[in-house]
Amino acid sequence: AAAKAFEARHAEWAARLPDNPGELWGALEAMSAEDRMALLAHCVSRSVHAVVESWNRPPGRLRHADALARAVGLDIAAAGWEPTEDTYLNRVLKARILEAVREAKGERPAARIEHLRKTDMAKAAARLLEGTGWLPEPLRMPDPQPQEAMEPAPEGEAAVAVANDCDPPREEFLPEAAE
Repeated sequence: AAAKAFEARHAEWAARLPDNPGELWGALEAMSAEDRMALLAHCVSRSVHAVVESWNRPPGRLRHADALARAVGLDIAAAGWEPTEDTYLNRVLKARILEAVREAKGERPAARIEHLRKTDMAKAAARLLEGTGWLPEPLRMPDPQPQEAMEPAPEGEAAVAVANDCDPPREEFLPEAAE
């Protein structure tokens, strides 16, 4: 559903923006500030990659995604995400299911489902976790690091080093890829 909504929003912006790149700045200037911010949000949403991958862990990517999530007040639980059999519980090991139930409900409920086979455990855990607001670690909002907010912005070579901590540009976004 989210992917379809994104594609629909992208099609709407594509229809609103001029085909001729020379007319783009004029179109942007004619937009309200609210529309320009909505377009910026859409463009940024295309570039955020906050998937936790055990084989690919560039440190800058997740840090930037976390900063963006804090800036927009992202709350996955409030947005309606629940740990269901389909969204989470059937995709993780039994130990993770039990850990989730322990965190959300305590040791007793976890002990009550510990003996179950995985499919039954996932079903029981989904009922126990419903409405608790529990989120798996990758979906939780990290606490902001206060010292980061107080540090001055780096300059010169230090700024280049910080910038290099980010992911390299994805090939499909490079000008050569458009040719």
